[in-house]
Amino acid sequence: MLRQQTGLRRGRQVDTVEAGLVGACDGELGVGQILDALAALLQRDPAEVRGAHLTSVRELVEDGFLAPRRYRVCASPSSQEHNTRGIEDKHGQ
Repeated sequence: MLRQQTGLRRGRQVDTVEAGLVGACDGELGVGQILDALAALLQRDPAEVRGAHLTSVRELVEDGFLAPRRYRVCASPSSQEHNTRGIEDKHGQ
């Protein structure tokens, strides 16, 4: 379960890949790189993982759990209690 720590404090059920994605999104790697790494860890086909989670990534951005950052997506500060150093909010602050 992901839960925003500010704002509307939305909650969202996530699967293993989505939880790993949000946990790893800190702006250093692109979403595709993270999804490929998760696929390798889970011994799944990277193309299948990317295809299956593309809609989820869009929804996580729309709901404020992830925020675009310089053509990459990173965890939104409001969706993580810990380890938010170096992460910009949706307004670039």
